[in-house]
Amino acid sequence: YQRRVHGNLQFAKMTSKRRNGGRNKGRARGHCKSIRCSNCGRMCPKDKAVKRFVVRNMVEQAAVRDISDASVFYTGYNLPKLYLKIEYCISCAIHGRIVRVRSREARKNRGGWLMWGAGHCMLMRCCSLRSRRCHFLSSSVSALGCVVL
Repeated sequence: YQRRVHGNLQFAKMTSKRRNGGRNKGRARGHCKSIRCSNCGRMCPKDKAVKRFVVRNMVEQAAVRDISDASVFYTGYNLPKLYLKIEYCISCAIHGRIVRVRSREARKNRGGWLMWGAGHCMLMRCCSLRSRRCHFLSSSVSALGCVVL
């Protein structure tokens, strides 16, 4: 607790783990509607849920090869894609490794999600986990603390 003195009264302010309280809700808004987790079905506030937009092929690559071999008309036809908006509760997002638990210092970093691969980072996963600076991205993003494996 931190003690604040206001006039001749003392107020104890509780320490907070996150600046936004784990939600993407402004200070002026009260409640927001609930959604169902795509994985487990748990009710979760919409602004607290972890949202991902997924674009997939309707048919997997092995099946596409079989269809193209068996069909005469398949040469110029583009298969349609599946567009899914998936919303996870925090428990499922952590369990499914969509988001990771971060240290106290890393939690303060609000910019730049990076994906690790081939020795340099690309925008996707959390950045401030390693020691070296990122030379792959621009200097404005590197100033936020992007690093490489």
